[in-house]
Formats: sequence, C-alpha cells, structure tokens
Amino acid sequence: TNLQVYRRGQEGAWQDVGPGEAFKEELGRNHLEQIVGNSATELYAAGRSGVIWWFDGHAWTAVRTDTKLSFLCATCGADGTVYLGGQCGVVATGRRGEFTIHTPEPPLDDIWGIAELDERIYLASLRALMTWTVDEGHQVVAPAMERAQTFYNLGRGPTTLWSLGSKDVLRFDGQAWERLDEVPVK
Repeated sequence: TNLQVYRRGQEGAWQDVGPGEAFKEELGRNHLEQIVGNSATELYAAGRSGVIWWFDGHAWTAVRTDTKLSFLCATCGADGTVYLGGQCGVVATGRRGEFTIHTPEPPLDDIWGIAELDERIYLASLRALMTWTVDEGHQVVAPAMERAQTFYNLGRGPTTLWSLGSKDVLRFDGQAWERLDEVPVK
C-alpha cells in the first residue's frame, strides 16, 4: 500500500523496491492492491485510480490509463501478457508501458480473482465465475455456477485451477469442475 513494494533478499531481509517517495506527491492516493511479474526485471503493480506500475529491475514507471476504476487482481499469461481485473468488471491487458482497458456494458460486479489455465483467462467476482476474451468479453462458466454460489479468489497449479469463495471451493482440471466439501489435512 502507499506505493510500497518489498523484495525479500537471499539473506531473508526485506528491501524496499517500490515506486516510493518521488511519486507520492502526485500519485499518493494510488494504493497498490496486487503485484505480479514475468521476471525480476519485469514486475507489475496495480491498484486504485486506474494506475498501473511496471518495474524494469531498476526503476518504476507509472502507466496512465483512461479509467479511474481500481484494479484488484492481476496475473501474467503464458505469453507474457499481463491481465488485471477490477471494479465494475474492468479488465486491462498489456505489457510494459502499453495497456488497453476493456470496460463491459453494462458494468458488472467487481473482479476479485483472475488466472489463466490452458491459455484461457478466468475471472471471479463474489457471485460469478467467468471466462474472458477480447472478442467475447465476460462469459459465465455454467458448469462452475451449477456447483457453487460464491467465488472471489482464483489460484492455479501446473494443471489445476482453484476457485475459493466464502462458502465454496472448486477445483478444475481443464475438463471438469469438482466441488470440494471437505479438504483432508495431513
């Protein structure tokens, strides 16, 4: 938050690598919500007021967009494209200093989770799970919606997508959605 980003060093100490003081006067209200990266020399942070930051390993650059909506979640696609989801269903796509804003009509619920599996982008709001493409926009994932009523956060493993809602957990293996009512703890 407050334009702060920290990196943990090899010896375990945290080092401040955020945009920092130079930008606080102009963009001090731009609290960061998410950070993702393709490498240590290509990091992205996004948050309030539609500002996206990217880090080249040496300096942060603010990427101004044509939205004031906040970004709440982020992921990097297999091809290096950065995807951001946020308020009112907004999705931003891009890389480095160039991002395109995709705002749905009519505005949708806030996007809290975003992940890619098998070159497909998934979005989670509190009450819906969707896929997203530039051409088709937001499309509800009916099999997931039949198995759960709450969503919120998405996580992924090498071959699995997880949907974590306030009352529901789903696992997707690329073929079928499975609801988990109990999770064994070892």
